[in-house]
Amino acid sequence: MSMAKIKDVSVGKCPECEEVAIFTPTKRKNIFSCDICLSKVRQHVNGKVSWFKLSEIPMGGPIKY
Repeated sequence: MSMAKIKDVSVGKCPECEEVAIFTPTKRKNIFSCDICLSKVRQHVNGKVSWFKLSEIPMGGPIKY
């Protein structure tokens, strides 16, 4: 029996459900899925890890998904 290998799992506070959750990667770069509410969020790393709702527009323009 083989198991899928996930290498980019992250932990943080989900901006959608406001819970501390595990985020699993999606096929899109820097887009993760919350394990509690299943919302897709964007990870931003700039000295610290921040999570954005996909509907938010961070510096640099809208997120295309």
